[in-house]
Amino acid sequence: NNEKVQRLINDANDRIVDLYDNAPCGYITTNRNLLITGINNTALNWLEFSREEIVGTLTLHDLCNHDIEKFLHQEKEFEASLHTKSGKTIHMQIGFSESSDREDEYRIVLIDITGRKLAELQVGYFENLINQTSDAIISLDTNFQIRSWNKGAEKLYGYSSSDVIGKNGRDLLNAIYESDEIAKIFREKMKTDGYWSGEVIQHNKKGEQIYIIGSVSTIKDAEGNLIGYVSINQDITERKKHENQLRNFNAE
Repeated sequence: NNEKVQRLINDANDRIVDLYDNAPCGYITTNRNLLITGINNTALNWLEFSREEIVGTLTLHDLCNHDIEKFLHQEKEFEASLHTKSGKTIHMQIGFSESSDREDEYRIVLIDITGRKLAELQVGYFENLINQTSDAIISLDTNFQIRSWNKGAEKLYGYSSSDVIGKNGRDLLNAIYESDEIAKIFREKMKTDGYWSGEVIQHNKKGEQIYIIGSVSTIKDAEGNLIGYVSINQDITERKKHENQLRNFNAE
């Protein structure tokens, strides 16, 4: 009976060790000086060290880009960047707690958020790129509710982003086509090609008419379903004024 119980205990222990070592998150234990005293296989694989290279040798200070102690004493959960053995930087969500059964031990849980941080950086890059352009770039959903409104649109139309998000773009800008034929072509092109470009008259915040040369494209998801539209517009009001003056002059 003792042997049977011992085997059950050993099997349970093996399962616990396996769960610990191969969990989807990293586990690290340290002493009060943040010297690493234990680490699971997941964290070792992320950091690219062997167990012998890290346990009892390195501290969290050696791995972290930040003042880790400041975070530990201020917050129980925070984001930080760690160095791998090859010099790569990986971004981690770090959960910190003091051991309940050992006064000299910290327990740390690591969740890899490198992919999320890189995606955020990419989104931030493209957002900055869109806001740096002088063109008005506007995205709308399938009901033509405005979803995004860049700095170029703010300058062109006079509305801030907070003024227009969620409002109907067609009602707000009150587009006027120079002829019914152009309006018809717009509708047909959007249905068949998913793209239209041309000139249109719109209105700014003051109610003034402004001449626009722009393009509208459909946005589709990975399955090919329509999820919205993006419009890129340039102000050609001054150019149109000069053209009209020249036309009048020629006519005279």
